[in-house]
Amino acid sequence: MTHLPVSPIAPASRNVSAGHRLPYRLHIPARAVPGAAPIVAVHGVSRNAGEHLRAYRAIAERTGRILVAPRFTKSGHPRYQRLGTPGRPADVALIGALEEIAAATGSTAARVILIGFSGGAQFAHRFAMAHPERVAALGLGAAGWYTLPDPGLSYPFGLDGEEPRAAAARANLDRFLCLPMHVHVGALDLERDEVFRVDPDLDAVQGATRVERAARWTHAVTETALSRGLAPRVTFELLPGCTHSFADCVKAGALPLRLGDWLDSLRLAHDIEPRTMP
Repeated sequence: MTHLPVSPIAPASRNVSAGHRLPYRLHIPARAVPGAAPIVAVHGVSRNAGEHLRAYRAIAERTGRILVAPRFTKSGHPRYQRLGTPGRPADVALIGALEEIAAATGSTAARVILIGFSGGAQFAHRFAMAHPERVAALGLGAAGWYTLPDPGLSYPFGLDGEEPRAAAARANLDRFLCLPMHVHVGALDLERDEVFRVDPDLDAVQGATRVERAARWTHAVTETALSRGLAPRVTFELLPGCTHSFADCVKAGALPLRLGDWLDSLRLAHDIEPRTMP
């Protein structure tokens, strides 16, 4: 990878506020690569954006990619996991922040490497379903539940309905299914804690634990892609010895190292186009 000089902004981690829309933390690597897709790391319900920024700084430095850690506040985006409410769309807020960062740094807002943990993984896969053209690769960690690529289930459980994101996801389903995706969850993430969504219908379709739900969603994405003649690019990984704790997954599960290896395996340049089976 060739490193070229870009903006005059010094390498730094900074707290930045995108006006009233979406605050975020930003890390600019010492040798930023022009045109490289930024990494966007989305927090869970603890809204620990700073912890996510620290966890992935080494990847940003090694790959020359700008790192963004948005912070969806309780007051500003209380339902960001489902992409927000009509008056406070979390996906639109993130796109606005990325365009602001691109204008300020000379980076690109066209496509990002989107990774999320817990509630952040819920946001990340729904964002990718609605806006697959803006995602170069998708990393999903320990989501509580998922939107299945199933037009027969009502949104947000599936893709049926009049909700604009559901319509966008149906229209863009093939492109979404061809994205490189890595699903990971702690092998000991089996507790139905207070933030875990408990619903008999959800349990029946997606499973009773985060491990089951991650595995079933991965299977659903794979089977749906194959049924449409597409080549799925989704992988699944259990993090040994890890519970539903981001700190645990980072330290004991070596999550940043694993995600870095996965990104390296993709040989990402800037964009990845959908592929079809021969």
